[in-house]
Amino acid sequence: MKTNVNVEARSSQRKKFKGVVKGTRQRFGFLNINGHNDIFIKPQEMDRVFSGDIINVTVNDYGTDRQSVSIDEVVDSKFKTCIGIFKEDDTGSYVLPDNYGFNRMIRIPRSYRRNAENGDYVKIEIIEHPFQSKKPKAKVIQVIGKPDSLGVEAEYSIAKKGLSTRLNPAIHEECDNLISNYDKINDGLKRKNLTKLNFITIDGDNTVDIDDAVYVQKLKNKWKLLVAISDVSEFIEENSLIDNEAYNRTSTVYLLGRTIPMLPSELAHEYLSLKEGEKKAVLIADMTLDLDGRLDKYEFYEAFIESKSRFTYNEVDSFIETGRLDENKLKHKEDIKNLRDLQELLTEKRKIHSVIPAKRNDYKFLLDENKQIENIEFLSQQTSYKIIEEAMLLANRCAADFISDNKQGVFKAQEGILDSKKKMLSQYLRQHIFFENSMFENFKDFKHLYKLIENRENSESIKQVLSLNLKKSYYVTEKRKHYAMGFDGYTYFTSPIRRYVDILVHRMIKSKINKKKYTISKPDYISHFTKKEKDIRECSLSVEQWLKANYIAKHSDIEFEAKIISISNFGLHIKIGINGIEGFIPIGDLGDKKDVFKKSDLEIVINKNSFKINDTFNVKLKEIQEEASLVFKKL
Repeated sequence: MKTNVNVEARSSQRKKFKGVVKGTRQRFGFLNINGHNDIFIKPQEMDRVFSGDIINVTVNDYGTDRQSVSIDEVVDSKFKTCIGIFKEDDTGSYVLPDNYGFNRMIRIPRSYRRNAENGDYVKIEIIEHPFQSKKPKAKVIQVIGKPDSLGVEAEYSIAKKGLSTRLNPAIHEECDNLISNYDKINDGLKRKNLTKLNFITIDGDNTVDIDDAVYVQKLKNKWKLLVAISDVSEFIEENSLIDNEAYNRTSTVYLLGRTIPMLPSELAHEYLSLKEGEKKAVLIADMTLDLDGRLDKYEFYEAFIESKSRFTYNEVDSFIETGRLDENKLKHKEDIKNLRDLQELLTEKRKIHSVIPAKRNDYKFLLDENKQIENIEFLSQQTSYKIIEEAMLLANRCAADFISDNKQGVFKAQEGILDSKKKMLSQYLRQHIFFENSMFENFKDFKHLYKLIENRENSESIKQVLSLNLKKSYYVTEKRKHYAMGFDGYTYFTSPIRRYVDILVHRMIKSKINKKKYTISKPDYISHFTKKEKDIRECSLSVEQWLKANYIAKHSDIEFEAKIISISNFGLHIKIGINGIEGFIPIGDLGDKKDVFKKSDLEIVINKNSFKINDTFNVKLKEIQEEASLVFKKL
């Protein structure tokens, strides 16, 4: 009888769970179960799974200090491919994955090496999961190159994120057919002819995929602004091979030293680009504003235009500063003056409706023949860039409003300040303005907050603090508020050569213009855009951070002036003003860890020394850690 009770007790302490494996830098791991605390997985069991695996387990002695996990089944393993360094020794060939939560080598059988050499960066595919074979095995599917090979930073990051870089022959064939029929399609279109209007384009020196052109006219009591966008959707048939590949890529990828176009280059650079002197099919956002820059009305329609002149940002800025312009472009002096005047109205108006700082600095990276950063130039935001930015923002707002009755659309939304930061920011704002808690909670009061901030002398620094604590914007299927920009709704309309969302928005607009019903055919497109844009952003940042680390390593003996841009329990996040390079200063390097008082996310006191957001001091590089993370020391 006593034995039966003990058996029953042990049985009651044994529970079945389904959860997700969380790896660590050590050999042990944890099981993440919804609604429960994470459960420790001992090294012997972790050797049978990968981080991220969904597994069924038995937890023995559940709820006691002796509880332990026994893995019963791997339900699903999402770890299929990874990047790492190929290693070879007397015992065989292996790869250590570049993934957090992995601490062991994966064996590469000799027949699956694919000519990889010791020290190569490679991409591998799992062929045997450790749950069945005890030791995982993989095959090399791509040899990326040596750590010091030309352009390896981009190749490595592209491979890690699985971004597409090559077009299959069928897409090239479809592209050739489209090009051969381009003139016939173009000549057969029936639309407004605006080729006599003085449309101009303003872009970077090396831009070849020109999406947009602008025309402005100042009348007696109003402004007329026409934004013309290349009508890509007229030529790219929905669900064609080109269309599906563009959807998969989602946008053009801009990396330091390399660009991966969303559309085939010959289409993007020649036939769809709004090149000077060429008649092109466009979609027009025709906007009327009062003399104070307030939008009065708008309409969308299909048209033909001819760009009369191609300007670069530098040309426009030079004209604004000096009044000088190339002789063949003098006819556009009034156009540029009008664009500048309207931009100033729109910028001033937007400053009191947006929490995003109006003054944003940028940096130009100059690369050498080895695709390494040779120099970084500080750039103040150009007036010419603001001219185009304001015109495009207004067109995007109008596009969002125009398609707002579409039951299945694509919009960008943003919901203000992070919930976890509201208390801290409330205390901060009360030091500067009359602040009420409701200002974080509804759109109308949030916009009123902008006006109160704008009246302060230090408005830009206050906005900088707020912008660092904003929730992330996200895609939605219906029009919603964009708190950070102060817009009732927002979407993307102005870059269809470089971004697929804009192609979808064009199809919705054109369907409404032509009184036709349109339904997006791509399944789960919101999740797709969200994931792909995250991958592209992380890939771009990875390459940039890697090259910045290489650059700063060559200047490790130089002192730089840096500014605190955020504070955590672990230290200070800083940014060097002259080159924009960011890094970290650990708490322990600033004083005794036992004498730390963190007042808020905006100030920390270490050994009675106060450190606040926007404080400046000199720093030097201390070390470069994993994933090119830069650690600095305060001087």
